[in-house]
Amino acid sequence: MNREEATAFVIRELGKHRGPEEVMRELSMHAGCSWPEAEEFVNQIRFQKRTTIAARQAPMLIFLGIITLIVGIAMSGYSGYAIAGLISHNYIPSTRIIGTFVTGLAMVGGSSIGLVQCVRSMFR
Repeated sequence: MNREEATAFVIRELGKHRGPEEVMRELSMHAGCSWPEAEEFVNQIRFQKRTTIAARQAPMLIFLGIITLIVGIAMSGYSGYAIAGLISHNYIPSTRIIGTFVTGLAMVGGSSIGLVQCVRSMFR
């Protein structure tokens, strides 16, 4: 395996969300290099080609972020509606409904931050 093939292999495998240690093991087995050489090579490629790797990882992360955002909006919207209905009838909302509302808001906030970071990492 020459250097260009090894570089393409590392980018492809890291883009598939494989761990660096797993890529190093595969590289040392197939390329016949030692573990320290494989570790140095993988870390070098991770640094030099980080935008390419991020672009390959982005579709899955964006999909998960959008699904989390939609579920969070639905959870906070439904439980917010239930809280408003209970308060208007002079009932105290249960901790489960309040917890669902807070969890939904946390999901919306977390997925929004994650989506922004993912998109930014694609263009660095």
